[in-house]
Amino acid sequence: MSESTAPAPVIVEHAISLLGKDYFTQTEAAHYCGMSISQFRAIAPSEGIVPAKFGGKLLYRRVDLQRAIERAWQLYDKLQVHGSSTGASRMGSANGRRSAA
Repeated sequence: MSESTAPAPVIVEHAISLLGKDYFTQTEAAHYCGMSISQFRAIAPSEGIVPAKFGGKLLYRRVDLQRAIERAWQLYDKLQVHGSSTGASRMGSANGRRSAA
């Protein structure tokens, strides 16, 4: 008797299209922000992202999401020390050697 194996389960992910939309469901809003729904639910209120109920659904405005992302991006950008990936800017020269003072 030959042993048969069960076929691997098929996982189907549905593509979320945000093209041309100005208002998103919670799932779409989380996807737009690049996070899980649970992360989005936890972060949204503190970021001032407030939905409106319309047609029985909670809808989020694209501009509100963009504004929150931009605020976070600007804060992050201010906290970063800009330099090269080689560390040359910290060393004082492009060749990575300290310059004589």
